[in-house]
Amino acid sequence: MDSEKRPATEFLSAVAHEAKDLMASGYRYLDVRMVEDFNKGHVDAENVFNIPYFIMTPEGRVKNPQFLEQVLSVCSKEDDLLVGS
Repeated sequence: MDSEKRPATEFLSAVAHEAKDLMASGYRYLDVRMVEDFNKGHVDAENVFNIPYFIMTPEGRVKNPQFLEQVLSVCSKEDDLLVGS
């Protein structure tokens, strides 16, 4: 799982113990759940942050139109990310 050997667009699936190892090796954890769910509980680690993919509006739950912009404001395209929901 060496990031220098993987193309930037590769996606991996990881179980909990693999995710823990990846985070220990420098991966950041992006939790894409809604803020309310994130605040109820989330992965307890140093590099965890929340950017919701869906947000609540008066019309109901919709895709976050600023999601990509928000992710890019805290991450670079070179960062290794674990994405959890």
